[in-house]
Amino acid sequence: MGLLDAVRRAFNIGGCRLVIETDSPFHPQGSLVDGAVHLEGGGLDQTCNSMCIELEEFWTESRGSGKNRSRVTVYRTREKQVLGKNLSILPGDRSSYPFSLKLPGNSRLSTSTTGWRLKVSLDISDAIDPRSTLNLKVTGAAEFKAIAAACVEVFQMREKDNSWKWNDSRSTYFRMLPSEEMKREFDYIAFSLHQVENTGGVRGKIIFNLQEKSFKDYLKAMLFMDRIEKPLVLSRDQLFRADGTVDCAAIQNIIEPAILEIVEARSQYEGTRQPEITAGEIIPKAEANLSIPSRKIQKEFDPRKLDDYCNK
Repeated sequence: MGLLDAVRRAFNIGGCRLVIETDSPFHPQGSLVDGAVHLEGGGLDQTCNSMCIELEEFWTESRGSGKNRSRVTVYRTREKQVLGKNLSILPGDRSSYPFSLKLPGNSRLSTSTTGWRLKVSLDISDAIDPRSTLNLKVTGAAEFKAIAAACVEVFQMREKDNSWKWNDSRSTYFRMLPSEEMKREFDYIAFSLHQVENTGGVRGKIIFNLQEKSFKDYLKAMLFMDRIEKPLVLSRDQLFRADGTVDCAAIQNIIEPAILEIVEARSQYEGTRQPEITAGEIIPKAEANLSIPSRKIQKEFDPRKLDDYCNK
């Protein structure tokens, strides 16, 4: 082996190439990330001791203080899988290695600077180990998106653009904008939720931001006292039907009483009930919503299409 050939091998010049491919462009919290690593031999014959894929979480942190303060990106491996050992990589050879890694429940949502990525690396003796990375688009859990979809279908709300957030308490927050009728009572209705481990259910709270109707209400808003929080607990059976489609009626039965309670309380506080803001007008009757053909609901709320639905 000549010196030039040895240098090429050491720096993987003209060596193998790696490409990571996933089965879906979006990955809900707590879901499986399935895909394959495609390996293509280059101009050198190589021997790989092992090939591994890692699921890494990353975020930014401030380090140091004063003039030495800086932002750094931290990477943590959360899951690892060995894809192969003692592999012979011949020039021009192509092979694929499937993988399946699971995102944790309540995992961090992807942003421009934080999120999750896949990293594949090859252990090749006496050479810089080839590697490849792929950032993942981690979105809200299917359970959370079922609630958002039901709010759209039953209460005619609209999801606020770019409102999905994740915080260090591992809760996921998103905001729904009320229908024209509900705007008389609410500026917005938000959710702060956790996936319940190993059950498929959710727990958290609904946050009602009240519409100002008087000078006193405006003063409360200035002091951030215009919010009412209600607990929310939903089991998987309340979120989804047996066939996997979203159970809008069951979700309505849990959320609607909280809305009506607030509307009734505000009406009593005002002393007189105004006809234009009665509960019956704010929330369509359940019977009307349940008359929606089941075939239509199944088509719109197939959980396999939840990401496409909620990212429109």
